[in-house]
Amino acid sequence: MSRTVQAGPETGVSDPGKPGDGTPTTTVPELPQWLRGDPIAEHLLSLGRRVTKAVWLESAYGSSNEIVLEQDKETRIWVRSHFPDDPHEPVA
Repeated sequence: MSRTVQAGPETGVSDPGKPGDGTPTTTVPELPQWLRGDPIAEHLLSLGRRVTKAVWLESAYGSSNEIVLEQDKETRIWVRSHFPDDPHEPVA
């Protein structure tokens, strides 16, 4: 299942398809079960952004570098066990 959202510079995704009012749209996939209910991921999805490890870390900690999790062992384990190794690969 996926949802259609307005495309724009903040989404980082463009789509030539246009609804009736001429505004570009793009389809963003639903969050995987392990990420549903996460406020950061839900917010990113509501903005039409694809959720990646780098984008999630940037939104949560202000940096996309995993070093920000150095002192937070529980979150570091959760991030490493769920997100793809490539920080720019969208979650599936």
